[in-house]
Amino acid sequence: NFSKKNAHILPAAEQKARDFLASTSYNPSSMKSILDKLAFQAQQSKEKAQERTDFRGLEAYLDKFKRLMVQGVLDSLNRPQFHGTWGTSSWEGIRQKVVDRKGWDYFTLPTPKRQKPTCKAPFYLQAVSKLFHAKLYRTENFKFLQELLYIESTRERDLESFDLVWSLLERQVEHTANKDPEDLVYQVLENTCNFFQQLFVKNLLYLTGSDSRNITKNVKKYVEDRIKTFQTSSNAEFDEEGEAYWGVLYFLLRGGCLDEAKHYSQSHPGLQWISRYLESYFRGQGVLENQLMQDLLDALASPDLIDVFKKGVLVILTRNNLEVDELQEISIEDYLWIKLKIVNPVSEEEASNLETGYSNYNVLTLSDFQQTVIETKLEHFEGDRVVYCLALIGSMCMGEAVEFLYNQNLLDQAVHLAIALYLNNMLPVFYHDSSLFEDFEGIKHVNFCKLVSQYSEPFSHSLPNEALKYISLMNSTKAVVSEASKLVIANENYQIILNTEVYIFSSYFRQIVGENIYKECVEAVAEYAANHKAPEAVELFNMIQDFPKILETWVLELKSELKTLEGQWREEVSKGWKLKEERGQFQRCSYVRKKYPGLYNELQSKNIFQHFPDLDKAIQVLEEFLNVYLALSKRYLRQSMSLLAATGLFPIRPLSRRSEIPEKIKSLHKLVKEEIPDMVFTGIEVHSILVNMVQPPEQHELKDDLKDLLMFFGEVGEYLKGNIQAEARIKDLESYVIDIKGKLVLI
Repeated sequence: NFSKKNAHILPAAEQKARDFLASTSYNPSSMKSILDKLAFQAQQSKEKAQERTDFRGLEAYLDKFKRLMVQGVLDSLNRPQFHGTWGTSSWEGIRQKVVDRKGWDYFTLPTPKRQKPTCKAPFYLQAVSKLFHAKLYRTENFKFLQELLYIESTRERDLESFDLVWSLLERQVEHTANKDPEDLVYQVLENTCNFFQQLFVKNLLYLTGSDSRNITKNVKKYVEDRIKTFQTSSNAEFDEEGEAYWGVLYFLLRGGCLDEAKHYSQSHPGLQWISRYLESYFRGQGVLENQLMQDLLDALASPDLIDVFKKGVLVILTRNNLEVDELQEISIEDYLWIKLKIVNPVSEEEASNLETGYSNYNVLTLSDFQQTVIETKLEHFEGDRVVYCLALIGSMCMGEAVEFLYNQNLLDQAVHLAIALYLNNMLPVFYHDSSLFEDFEGIKHVNFCKLVSQYSEPFSHSLPNEALKYISLMNSTKAVVSEASKLVIANENYQIILNTEVYIFSSYFRQIVGENIYKECVEAVAEYAANHKAPEAVELFNMIQDFPKILETWVLELKSELKTLEGQWREEVSKGWKLKEERGQFQRCSYVRKKYPGLYNELQSKNIFQHFPDLDKAIQVLEEFLNVYLALSKRYLRQSMSLLAATGLFPIRPLSRRSEIPEKIKSLHKLVKEEIPDMVFTGIEVHSILVNMVQPPEQHELKDDLKDLLMFFGEVGEYLKGNIQAEARIKDLESYVIDIKGKLVLI
């Protein structure tokens, strides 16, 4: 009645079921664990909020959610819908339909490897999720850094804000696409200076309480207040109105107000001479003409230069590496701006030529400034981690910035800084299994894949979809295959690949990484599943259409079943009871066809068995061996030996061509050869039982067969030469064979 009265809310209920499945760390097919969890939650709800439970008791409450969860699980497994049967079928009836289709073996219980960890979601997960979908749908205008900045601006302040870091990086990457390395350096330096200039203007307007309509007026007010804080050694020059005009010009340059700086220099009598130098500087994009350059260098070297603001202007125009302490010490941002403004991104040889060509000239190369920032350390930046990170990024020490954040236990920021830099081709990276950071030719490189792996691994169990999004960003095929397959194997949750309703592995992740990488991932997981005898191995191999592996997995599965039945038979024989032979017709069965009917018929229709005859033959022989033990389990002793004789591999009547046995055995698949010693021994064992059970003349015939098998056991080692496992098994069984041979003499 629930479905009839509430049919309109069924889609929402199904979605709720899917949401529950997606949020749990258990295999979606772990029916019992899910229902147990629901039962516990329902009991808590009943005890703590009885008034909000609109059901007639706990049983009705559970019954409703059991039906809901079964439907959700079936939907997630792409199984037929049971909507129409809800009104008439009981919970047990629906459950039985699931069992009929999948079997109870499918509903595996959680293992110790699947315990839900207590791990919070990644801090910047929303940005990476949007990046993932932008790549999926090829959204070219997606701004990853803007997403990081938005998250930073909206979160609770549990530590210092890194919004300036993301803002600087966002500014740095502007207009850097498709630039060669040399042009890229120039562009990033210019963008970084622009960032600090805009930051200064923003603070200026805040301090003066004005708007941006008259920057020059605001700067004059700022200089008037600032000049009072300088030491007397600044020796600022003032005009008749008491205005420190060099200070105004300097801070207009500091704010990047080029038009205002030009206009101010042209209109102020004390600055008109410098206006043509400014024109040359702006026209040459930060480079003066040769003669003008030397003029200003001479002015800088003059002992009459006492105005610190004038010195600052001349240092900026000439890009001469001189210290202007009063200006550099205003703030860390001022220090970084001055140094970045005078950095000359040239080689050591070019720098030497410039210093030789001009007198009184010191070049500050980018590498020199980077070394200064790296050696300065955090303590000299007043212990401010954000500002030091700004200094590293501003000086293009990108690898060092990531390493610094990592060493400060700011893994969230370190990883997402690395991602942002990598997306913009600004992160020196390398791939290696050991270290996270390495110096190559003086440049700090980041092991990007290992860093992302270290970050995503803690939540890969509870949030596998989110971990896959991070893995998809890795820059190494080997790393993607290793991490994605490890994510599945670590939890032994093969549904991460098989269930496309709940997990993104075989859908979105597959599209992002490409078909080849996806197949390698699935193959690695399928190999593990096959080696650990997981029933999902065949389905995994089928997902990538690896037909030889499907057949080989069937061979391994048959061998496993064979060992189980063989062990049961040996246990019965070891009890020493007198076995009573059963009479009747034993029904042979095809294990593979019975367990995998759909897939078996599909492979048969595609002629897969004909394409791999050695594996096809291996499956046929092992199924016959399996039938031998099935017959023995039902005490069909003679029929079991007839089945063994029918393989044509053993000297048991009514075999007519014994001479063909050696070649037949030698042509077998190596996995089948490993079973030959045990099958020979089983034949010997059963014949020895039958010899003691029957009377002449049949006893004489069985005794002759037994002698042939004993002799064959001595010869079979030659046919299995080179198969280490088979040879070792022969040695293990020799003492038992000798014992049976001794008893035969007594008969």
